[in-house]
Amino acid sequence: MAVVESVNVGVARAIGARSGLTGIDKRPVDGAVRVEEPGPAQSGLAGDDICDAHFHRPGTYLRVLEPGPVRAGDTVDVVHRPAHGVTVQTVFRAFTAERELLAGLLAVDGEQADVRNHAERRAGVHT
Repeated sequence: MAVVESVNVGVARAIGARSGLTGIDKRPVDGAVRVEEPGPAQSGLAGDDICDAHFHRPGTYLRVLEPGPVRAGDTVDVVHRPAHGVTVQTVFRAFTAERELLAGLLAVDGEQADVRNHAERRAGVHT
């Protein structure tokens, strides 16, 4: 069993020297934050903005079995850790900024079906 040490979110704000937005200033929050399945350019944490996927570095991500609140101090049970060695960061980079990593995802036997399907679509593989 593990414990959530911190829940950090970053709100999009203007970049002073350049045009655009950044959500890089992630800060720990007090209390609970709603967590749900992530979507495009979303981390799955309420109030957390991902403005530039090229520079985003995900931390530990957990599969969301039931949307709801998460807070520092909550316990987490790791029930399965795949032996293939593909990390959340590798998947994120392959899907957002480094398409050359898609081939490595497709080479993994037993990859999660939705990850494989998305990798195949992004790589232009037709099965």
